Amino acid sequence: MRWKSFALIIACTMLMIGSAFAQGIVVPGDSDGDKIVSAEEVAAAEKLAQEGKLSADELQEIKHIHEKYPITITDSANRTVTIYKPVKSILPMSATNCEPIFILGAADKIAGMRTDLQETHAWIPGITDKPTIGGWKEIDYEKVIEICQIW
Repeated sequence: MRWKSFALIIACTMLMIGSAFAQGIVVPGDSDGDKIVSAEEVAAAEKLAQEGKLSADELQEIKHIHEKYPITITDSANRTVTIYKPVKSILPMSATNCEPIFILGAADKIAGMRTDLQETHAWIPGITDKPTIGGWKEIDYEKVIEICQIW
């Protein structure tokens, strides 16, 4: 139980890294730009779905975001981070981040890896197929931006 709690904390920390890339984030269903899906916005989305302008999956995502988000967490450095929608991709930057991601069943959300992490964590299914973003001494930030735009 203690290990799972630790793994969850690590995963949340990684989510904060992703939030740094969340400038200009678009939240599905948020029509007023406040990054929060209100009950009124859900009702508007339901109307669009009835008119055939929104798929059932899109409506379900909007309802999920309305019910579960935003989520605000505080990291170990006492920084407050708000997550406005489900995380779709993760870029682990530390060796200690890879195993918790795998344990939590989120390895499919890994969008890219450092080359050294890819080598040491090759036992995780699919890791060696992920794009690389450089090594621990020299991260290719242009590649990071490219990967984040793809996901």
